[in-house]
Amino acid sequence: EDCLNQLLNQSLKPSKIIIIDDASTDDSVLVINRLLKKFHNLRLVVNSKNVGACQAYNIGLEFVESEYIYFAAVDDILSLNFFEKSMEFLLKNEHGAFTCGKAYKENTRTGSISSRPIIPPKIKNKLMDRNEVAQEFFDNDNWIMTGTCVFRKNLVMKNKKCFSKRKVLIGMIIQLSLRGVLMYKEKEF
Repeated sequence: EDCLNQLLNQSLKPSKIIIIDDASTDDSVLVINRLLKKFHNLRLVVNSKNVGACQAYNIGLEFVESEYIYFAAVDDILSLNFFEKSMEFLLKNEHGAFTCGKAYKENTRTGSISSRPIIPPKIKNKLMDRNEVAQEFFDNDNWIMTGTCVFRKNLVMKNKKCFSKRKVLIGMIIQLSLRGVLMYKEKEF
């Protein structure tokens, strides 16, 4: 419910939120059904068996009608202007494949907060060309945080087969990056 509230309270409201319940065993479906009555931009798809995150993404992609996609996880917490700032960059930069930013992780035992990626890219706050993206991956292959990415749908759909295995998601991001450009936003939104 916290994740949905974060999405629903964005300064730039999502036109649709597709929720894939991957055969959860808790009361998630009850909570979501209660929210469906209140928010008309939600759609719930319930899997009868657990298929895993990547296949759940594929199922969700079948219902996407917008030009842009954000893949949310239940534990994602976004700043309230995340979509607004991401879209601002994508709309200004028509050749950008996606936006990507910094993520923060809280250790629930200690309360300490760390940031990801541990090693940020050298190039910040501008579009990277394909050579710069390739160099960043050569220097550090773990700098794109998928939970902070807004993608152009057409590029995701061209590479949909890459969602067959979780580790290949990074392969898809690399393919998208090398086909075009991407934005890494250093500042917290």
